[in-house]
Amino acid sequence: MKSQIISMLLFLLVSFLMSCQKTDVVAASSVKSFNSLTDKIQSSIVLSEADKVWILKSPGNEKLLWNTDFSSGLADLAFEFTADDFLAAGLNPEKLPSGNFVYNAENKMIKMNFEIGSISFENRSGMKLNDSFKHFTVEYREKIGYHPQFNHYGIDLGGGNMIEWAADIDANDKD
Repeated sequence: MKSQIISMLLFLLVSFLMSCQKTDVVAASSVKSFNSLTDKIQSSIVLSEADKVWILKSPGNEKLLWNTDFSSGLADLAFEFTADDFLAAGLNPEKLPSGNFVYNAENKMIKMNFEIGSISFENRSGMKLNDSFKHFTVEYREKIGYHPQFNHYGIDLGGGNMIEWAADIDANDKD
């Protein structure tokens, strides 16, 4: 009798945990929202075959770089932006923290590199950034968040840094 009760409790616990995984609303909704965003800006997204990185370029020339293979030893995610305004305000590039900050004096760009993990995402021919993000939500679910006060999803990059996007890009009034 005792073993039957324990077996039943164990079965219920496993069932509960499996159902929680299947109903991860934040992960599922973030994928849908990310797909909507990337579909809208598809012309601003390119895959650099040579660097094996997705490049999302903003109208201001800032770039988000998304590595196709987090096990490559290169930055998993990176931001690249012009340093002009920072230099004009007195930035001394030599005083940037070493490691994830890189200043390129030739093109006056700052690159912030972020390591997320070491999982290799399968990069099939024809794979889109959306597919890579979906794999990301499975492997690094703890990095995905939702901010109800702004109706934004986000990726925690560590050290207080995040990538955020509006849950509904068409209704976005924050960016």
